[in-house]
Amino acid sequence: MASITEFLGNALGGLAINLGVSGTVGSIMGVGATLAFHPVLLLGGVLVGGVGIAAIRALLTRADIYIVEEW
Repeated sequence: MASITEFLGNALGGLAINLGVSGTVGSIMGVGATLAFHPVLLLGGVLVGGVGIAAIRALLTRADIYIVEEW
């Protein structure tokens, strides 16, 4: 269950990043925010943004440290 929620969090974060970037680029280019809702760009943003968010989460998590004692 935790992996499903992490996947959905990554996908929604990627979608939000994509909408912001594509909307900004579309406004600069003069086509407005319609560029943000292109299906291929939406899918690409979910994939690239989701992978980016997953990588950041992996880098920021603490590793488990195991102490081995000798007898």
